Amino acid sequence: MNRKIRSSNEIDMKCYLHIGTEKTATKTIQSFLHLNREKLLKYGTIFTKSAGTHNNIKLPLAAYNLTRRDELTRIYGINSPKTRQTNRQKLIRKLKNEINNLHGESVLFSSEHIQSRLITLKEIRRLKSILNELGIEDITIIIYLRKPADLANSLYSTAVKYGSLDDSPPPPSQKYFQNICNHRRTLRKFQSVFRNSTIIPRLFIFNELKGGSILTDFCETCGLPWQTDFIIPENQNESLSILGIEILRRINKQLPYIINGKLNKQRLKIVHYIQEKYSDQKYIMPENIYQQYYSEFQKSNQWVRKTYFPDRNTLFPLSNIPEETRTDLPSEKIDEIANELITRGDG
Repeated sequence: MNRKIRSSNEIDMKCYLHIGTEKTATKTIQSFLHLNREKLLKYGTIFTKSAGTHNNIKLPLAAYNLTRRDELTRIYGINSPKTRQTNRQKLIRKLKNEINNLHGESVLFSSEHIQSRLITLKEIRRLKSILNELGIEDITIIIYLRKPADLANSLYSTAVKYGSLDDSPPPPSQKYFQNICNHRRTLRKFQSVFRNSTIIPRLFIFNELKGGSILTDFCETCGLPWQTDFIIPENQNESLSILGIEILRRINKQLPYIINGKLNKQRLKIVHYIQEKYSDQKYIMPENIYQQYYSEFQKSNQWVRKTYFPDRNTLFPLSNIPEETRTDLPSEKIDEIANELITRGDG
């Protein structure tokens, strides 16, 4: 294996940094990487455990500003500047040891939270600094881009799972949705920080993925040879139907997502049950909101097309706005189902 030793504790190696975006089969990719961790190492690629066994979420968390607070810092117990600094240094030490002991030719990190949570240039610079401190200079960034309206539709379904009471997706000006859907802004931010790195945007369009699969597309993009003995994870699709969303919105009013800084286990079990039972008819948001997202990000998509996909006529295929899904079940019946699930507690 061709690796240049920088010092006794640092190794100069290739890094593939998969940063998202959310709702582009990131969980499927991460499950695949986890299941095939040992096989990947045989081909010289390290998928670390220190940054998180599936989602390498500890890497973006380590890049947070010291005073930043959100539900992730509460869940991981790193709300104070002192614990945040200690956590960062601990992660760097563990990653150095793991990477050095595994003797790979490249290291691969995957977390959609890199794109969705590191929203300031200062935090993205800190991420780069952490990678450099590990002895990593040769970095290729991989990001999957999805049609903004479809992203918003799927993001809303996820937001309800995490406690949202909103009747429908927020307007595209909403900060979180704006950050994830504005692909031009994302690419420009990472370009400005990782100036000497390669950024590879891939379009999350199923019939255009290499090999017809997100997994074969991802492996080829990372330079990983596809093997017939790779373990393929089960379908990670977690979309909710309109009925599932209506039930869960009612439950959200009574069962919070986090209690005393910890995940509400009762609620997690109920969400899991609803995902299994009420996911047959995918939720589709109202037509007027769909149109808002199309209009809001038209210029952004055009910039991405000209910059990275000049041979395409449009960044994403043109299609009719899908018809909004509705439920015929009376509101009283939906209330009854929600209350029954809360009473049962575990779905």
